[in-house]
Amino acid sequence: MYRKALSISILALTVVLAGTTAAQAQLIIHEGFDYPIGTVGPDPDGGLNANNGLPATNSGGNPSGTGTGMRGAYGSMIKVQAGLTYSQSLGTKVLKTSGGSANVTNNNWGADIFVYRNMVTDPFSAFRTPGSSEFGADGKTLYVSMLMRLGDNWIPGTQAAVKFGNSPNTNVFFGVNTGGGAAANTFSIAAQNTAFFIGKTSGVAASAGMTALLVLRYSFGVGNEDTADFFVDPELGAPLGTPMATLSVSEIPAAVTNGRTFGFSNFNTRPNLANALTFDELRIGTTFESVTPLDTGTTTVNGQVTLNDFTSGDPATIPVYVEIRAPGSTTALETHPVTLAADGTFSFDTALAAGTYDISVKASHWLRKTLGSVALTGPVEVALINGDIDGDNSVTVFDYDALSTAFDSTAGGAGWNVEADLDGDGAVTVFDYDILSTNFDLTGNE
Repeated sequence: MYRKALSISILALTVVLAGTTAAQAQLIIHEGFDYPIGTVGPDPDGGLNANNGLPATNSGGNPSGTGTGMRGAYGSMIKVQAGLTYSQSLGTKVLKTSGGSANVTNNNWGADIFVYRNMVTDPFSAFRTPGSSEFGADGKTLYVSMLMRLGDNWIPGTQAAVKFGNSPNTNVFFGVNTGGGAAANTFSIAAQNTAFFIGKTSGVAASAGMTALLVLRYSFGVGNEDTADFFVDPELGAPLGTPMATLSVSEIPAAVTNGRTFGFSNFNTRPNLANALTFDELRIGTTFESVTPLDTGTTTVNGQVTLNDFTSGDPATIPVYVEIRAPGSTTALETHPVTLAADGTFSFDTALAAGTYDISVKASHWLRKTLGSVALTGPVEVALINGDIDGDNSVTVFDYDALSTAFDSTAGGAGWNVEADLDGDGAVTVFDYDILSTNFDLTGNE
């Protein structure tokens, strides 16, 4: 099933971590603040994976499923409010957004939020520092992006920033007035450890009420060759140009470097004026494109279907249909046939606007499951009950009759009925009878 789980200090940010091919491009972390408006101190992992979180995409991972890619809790200084929006080129290029945003209500440090951890098989383990939960493996590149809004109450000279780091590494700050020699009242980047602080400006002026897209590209070199390139409002849908500012571990005097790098495992917020910083759409991925997706006018629905008791079959061979309905209605607004991956995940695009809908899922010899009032951006997670051989959405004597007729048959042989092969092993046996008996007299949702 899907799960959720970083520790950051940000203004309006996109961070890039480098070193993969286009074919490997994936989103590791996505925090869109899809929590009810007004929530204080939301929990990004939602208790998934024993509170350790799961990545935003999870191909081949164990446990399966997806989450925000972060773990922890934001604490009372974060309150969810209406989401931020962002566009360029007179509105022809729109950043894909969802849910709410995070308003920072205090004027000091927030709570550390950490990257996910403790997976049996981590699809992004190659990006981790060996023997550590932090991201920062030598030779890799990562991208981080975030929308940041300065409140109408923001005052020139006050700081609004986010920090990525991991003790004992060097922390990297993004935002406005990060210090360390950066020009005042501009979007800037800074590096800090216990004995050193250096800052650089992007040259982009900050003002109250503005929203900016901040991007950071981390390039993790061998030894102390890590760099962090900073971009403010880079062009969407185009290759990244020249960085507006760059920090390098090599700039830190050797006497205070002590082998520290830009590797990170957490982020934190750092304003010094309450309610002057709001951030949204935090993404970390392997390419610039993965952390700055364009809104094409469609909504992508992601989900995972567990086909109960299908212990020997291939989920991709099972017809599965997903209906999107208005809340409380049994009439489908759209019906989508989906093909399941080996772990039961699926994805499709819909022209329906992002919002709350009822989602109903039916697979061939499984009972229908309907989820009420689900965010279309998902993830949609359902486990289906096996045994509906005749497809009438109930497990009854008619299903027993169909199984008995096909009993002892094998795939392609006389009397074969693929719908009666409940466990998917290519034969109708007592094991299928056992599944049907366990679920006898059950009925699916409407």
